[in-house]
Amino acid sequence: MANAQDIGQQPDKAAGGLELAGKRSLIIVYIFLVSLLLPFKLTIGPVLIFPYRIVSIVIFFYVFYRWIFYNISGSRIPDLLVILHAVWVIFALMIVHGFSQAIETSGVYFIEFVTPYLIARILITNADEFHRAYKFLYMIILFLLPFAIYESFTGHYLLLDLLNKIYSSHEIAVWQPRFGLVRAIGVFEHPILYGVFCVFAFSMAFYAMGNAKSLIMAGLRTLPVFMATFFALSAGPLLGLVTQMGLIAWDLGTRWLPNRWILLIGAIVGSYVFVDILSNRSPIEVLISHVAFQDNSAYNRVLIWVFGTAEVARHPFFGIGLNDWIRPKWMFPSVDNFWLITAMRYGLPALIFLASAIGILLWKLSWRNFRSVRLSNYRKAWVFTLSGLIVAASTVHLWNQVFCLFAFFLGSGVWMLSANDETETDEA
Repeated sequence: MANAQDIGQQPDKAAGGLELAGKRSLIIVYIFLVSLLLPFKLTIGPVLIFPYRIVSIVIFFYVFYRWIFYNISGSRIPDLLVILHAVWVIFALMIVHGFSQAIETSGVYFIEFVTPYLIARILITNADEFHRAYKFLYMIILFLLPFAIYESFTGHYLLLDLLNKIYSSHEIAVWQPRFGLVRAIGVFEHPILYGVFCVFAFSMAFYAMGNAKSLIMAGLRTLPVFMATFFALSAGPLLGLVTQMGLIAWDLGTRWLPNRWILLIGAIVGSYVFVDILSNRSPIEVLISHVAFQDNSAYNRVLIWVFGTAEVARHPFFGIGLNDWIRPKWMFPSVDNFWLITAMRYGLPALIFLASAIGILLWKLSWRNFRSVRLSNYRKAWVFTLSGLIVAASTVHLWNQVFCLFAFFLGSGVWMLSANDETETDEA
């Protein structure tokens, strides 16, 4: 039989083992996040290979195996909806294009969306892991910020030039200046991608990077994220940032108000109905027309919504796949609306599965009552960030690295559905 001393030591060993396992898991998370920053690409046959795709393929079987056979925290319903979304995309593409043509595109989509989701879902299971993961993302943005400032004032993409000297694989195009500044891109191929990448860290910086007891310190932590997003000079990311700022201001200014979040939702719904009654355009068209820096861009976004929704109405179940969409000849083929292009390409079921996963997570987390200030702050950070991303994605498309990060972000919040106040401290 074990003596009393041995029994007393066993919990410490178990705790040490869990801590070591947690650190190993976070190393995988760090590797994945770093892979999003590497702009190198090569072509193997018809397949375009990026570092984050390689990492996702390598890690997929590990996280998928753990998702099936391990007892994981949180509800599995959002997980199933995310997987159903990706499976429907595969099914829809095969219906539209046939098996041989769709297998590559649908396989890439599944790996890019399901794997990042499962990486976060399996490897971020408590407040400490959540904090460390987003602190690492915050540090990445701090690292990229000086390069973004330099790019914006000089028009020279210094970081991409340096990386291209290592492996020349990225075509660099200087984007049209706005307000006398060049749009920064960091290590991404488009300013929008860089801007949206930074949006993920704003509410996290305010609520999750410290204990948020000092509003001044919390505000100072958000300043680099705001600056980084600004230098992308893209309306969509800035709209996502403004949405988060509004939610934070409402949270801070209405703590005395009972049912304050129900009142906010009611005000938003009431405003939608008010605009719908008074305007000869839909509220969505009114919103789209006011979120662009330039009038021609705003007009183009309205037309994208009009012709895009008409395309969805013609192909509601399986979408149009990767085929071109009907529009005036002078319009660009790009669709600046992630939710709309999802329905256009893969049909309404794909959008419904994804929206249902997001809706369930938002609803359940919004109504959880945490006694722990730390857990409450992490919940706010995640919900406010997702709210900003939902708005931003209504005016921009999410693709490549940012698409993967979006899936990762969704998976990173599921653990809070079953988080136990009694096992968490208020120390960040």
